[in-house]
Amino acid sequence: MITVRAGLVGDVLPATVVNELKPSVDAFIAKLPPAIPLQPPARSKKAQKAAAVVPLMLFVMATILMIQLQSFQRLFLVVAVAPLGLIGVVAALVPSGAPLGFVAILGVLALIGILIRNSMILIVQIEDLVAEGQDRWEAVSKRPSTACGRSR
Repeated sequence: MITVRAGLVGDVLPATVVNELKPSVDAFIAKLPPAIPLQPPARSKKAQKAAAVVPLMLFVMATILMIQLQSFQRLFLVVAVAPLGLIGVVAALVPSGAPLGFVAILGVLALIGILIRNSMILIVQIEDLVAEGQDRWEAVSKRPSTACGRSR
């Protein structure tokens, strides 16, 4: 049994290395006798399966948000806030030179989830204040502690 492992140095991403080495590995595999069993790397297969689920996940999330917000206009307003979080991600990753790896992508997904949740709560709160008769500008600029009926 031969296991090949490597550590990457610098700004090189694992997917880039795999793509560059694929022709050499395929040529090596072609030279092997057919009796030798090969096991492809598990991580790449898992990543492909996970990537196939992403569109379904996005559709389910949009459906749940639509049910909660009960309006396409509110849904688009809430989802429009998500890309704004990428400004901070880029501002942090570019100066540090850190690659957008798996952990960074998980952090971005968590950040987007928090942004969507908070913007959804804020939009519903503003609409409730407008429904109570407040001016739109007052409802938007009101501090959250007094807008929820609590005083300091």
